[in-house]
Amino acid sequence: MLFHRRDEITLMQAMGYPDKKIIRNLWIETAPITLLASLAGVVIGLFYTMLIMWLLGSVWQGATHTQGFQLLPDPATIAIGFIAGILMSLTGLYLTLRHALRKKSTLPSPSSHTTLNRSVLAISNTLITGVLIGLNVFLFRSVTLFVIVGLWILITATCWGDLIIYLKGSKSSCPDSSMLVWKILFAQRKQVRISYLTLAIGVFIVFSVGLNRKGFTDSSQLSSGTGNYTLWCESSVPIYHNISTETGRERLALTSLSPTTEVMQCLRYNADEASCLNLNKVMTPSVLGVDMQALEASTIGLKQNIYHADRKELFTRLQQAEEYVYPALVDETVLMWSLGMSLGDTLHYEGNHGKK
Repeated sequence: MLFHRRDEITLMQAMGYPDKKIIRNLWIETAPITLLASLAGVVIGLFYTMLIMWLLGSVWQGATHTQGFQLLPDPATIAIGFIAGILMSLTGLYLTLRHALRKKSTLPSPSSHTTLNRSVLAISNTLITGVLIGLNVFLFRSVTLFVIVGLWILITATCWGDLIIYLKGSKSSCPDSSMLVWKILFAQRKQVRISYLTLAIGVFIVFSVGLNRKGFTDSSQLSSGTGNYTLWCESSVPIYHNISTETGRERLALTSLSPTTEVMQCLRYNADEASCLNLNKVMTPSVLGVDMQALEASTIGLKQNIYHADRKELFTRLQQAEEYVYPALVDETVLMWSLGMSLGDTLHYEGNHGKK
């Protein structure tokens, strides 16, 4: 708005209009638009959230491993967000107008940056992105470099988008209906960059998590991500028989299983959910009790440990407890992001008899 009406604002100031009156006129003029835009934002936001929920349950199911999500909008929450958004928008508009009128040099100007600098920045980022992609595809094949490449692609796309908006929106010709969009994007290019990066980073995170997650669906990942086991099963009721034995399979009507089938049964202590589906702070994650000999015989990889021991010695130390303190294995991402702890820290649990 300031970019399109800078000449009008300058004229009103030259005619002696006080800044308060200019701000009031522009604020009153913009208030109905803000009201309608906030209402449209609520409707579009609901549809957008429903779309994301549907994508997480279908196309992006690999990132969540769930059957889907259900949107349950609360009218009171929507009303509070709607009113708060209007108040924040009108307050921000008032402060922006007052700041711009006090510092006239801050009004947007199409000549603030040169096309050459933007072109060089976009081309250089494109070359760097190409080099990083080549290194990762043909040399390193690293997940870390994959994330860096993805972020650099977002930066490169931002540079090219900013260049195109600058070339289209800074033209001094009289704008028609087709040029009006570019003029608006040029005047609000900072907001455009923020909106684009917010959505693009969110989509990239969901995509990268689903792409690099190790699971049971890809047979090529079974040796490193799942200990070479083909299936992961959970039961809502306790299983008291050993499925690895012939007697246990007869009791559970699983005699059709191949004799060479290996089963690792686990006991579960239900506590906090520590997966990416839980956005709250995890204090006491759920714990699995496993047969250490079966775990040692599997191909589950162990990256590091507090004992600085090899695999055989490590499993021996894992079966030794000192004064109700038991060593345990933990997923690296859960330890770092969900728990916010380091290797060697202690978690406290209360047993059935009240002992910790």
